[in-house]
Amino acid sequence: MSNPVSAGGEAMPGPTSEAPTSLTAAIHRYRRDCATYSAACDQAAADGGSDDLPRFYEFTSEIISAWDQPAESLAEAKAALTLAIDDYEIGRTPRIPAMM
Repeated sequence: MSNPVSAGGEAMPGPTSEAPTSLTAAIHRYRRDCATYSAACDQAAADGGSDDLPRFYEFTSEIISAWDQPAESLAEAKAALTLAIDDYEIGRTPRIPAMM
């Protein structure tokens, strides 16, 4: 899968076709992809371009939503619970059942 291209023509960091191997990796990758997408939208708006960019964070969001394995450590359980609470607070709930 290729990386999206910004309004300025530079390749933006994006997803790869491989799934993260742990829940912690998936959560970190999702948060990184969301932050990258948000920064790209902000930059596009500042440059006067369209902020309608590919939502490449959706790949890891889908992986997290379908996660069906228990957490492998207390830290991983805490990261999953934190993501579920964050989703609840902003009104996005598709990942909450998988994280609980």
